[in-house]
Amino acid sequence: MTAALKRSGSSWGRSPIVAGWVLALILAGGLAVRLPSISTGAFEFTSSRQFNSDLLARDYELGGGPSSTDVDQRAASAGRGPLAEPPLLAIAVAGIWRLVGLEPLGVGGVLTSLVWVLGGWWIYALGRRLTSRLAGLVAAAVFMWAPLGIITSRSFLPDPIMVAAIVGATQRLVIDDENQDRRSFWLAALAGGFAVFTKSVAIFFVLPVLAGLAVHRDGWRGLVRRRTIGMAVVTVIPAVAWQLYSESLLHFHSDQAAGRILPDLLATSAKTGETS
Repeated sequence: MTAALKRSGSSWGRSPIVAGWVLALILAGGLAVRLPSISTGAFEFTSSRQFNSDLLARDYELGGGPSSTDVDQRAASAGRGPLAEPPLLAIAVAGIWRLVGLEPLGVGGVLTSLVWVLGGWWIYALGRRLTSRLAGLVAAAVFMWAPLGIITSRSFLPDPIMVAAIVGATQRLVIDDENQDRRSFWLAALAGGFAVFTKSVAIFFVLPVLAGLAVHRDGWRGLVRRRTIGMAVVTVIPAVAWQLYSESLLHFHSDQAAGRILPDLLATSAKTGETS
């Protein structure tokens, strides 16, 4: 199948400029379709979570806390929910609000849309490396134009950033698998670490790619190579550090995990709801 894709994309291989223009149109068109009425994106997808993101950003913008004498600050601090993931996006939005002196609700959606476009470029680069430019263009088009992706990627949530980061981490892992040098190791490990730090469930996508590449390259012994273990450790360190910080200083992670991490479902029948 890979060989067939490479043959079909041979003309694209001779026309990198044409492929570049097609990719630019795919990415620009994908961004353009996300921007209209971007401020209403909160009403399209998990509105309660996006409302909480807006409150969190306002809390950071005002820069106080629940003990502040400012009524708006106290209302934002009291109204927002606990942190479930590192508030990277909320901090960025708060900084933009403070810079422009306004609080347009679409800023978060614009930022996630831009990050999704970056993910589209990464998935093109990944497809081109694995097969051909044509395969990369098809992958980028699906990534940018899938209806669910359009809705979710304009939402004020960490999920679009996580998805794009997973794609970028996968690309870097593939490059490291080919190069096997120190620079590619650290770039892949840091990219994977950022994806997992953004949202911890990314670990279930990043580490299987690392394991699969290691087994493909060196067989099962590749899983116990010092390089593979080292990359896995570096990848999970940021997420572990966040969990320890949130548990010890923010005192919320245990309650959050109780509703999110349910290992007993692995032994529960979907039909009967009984534990086997």
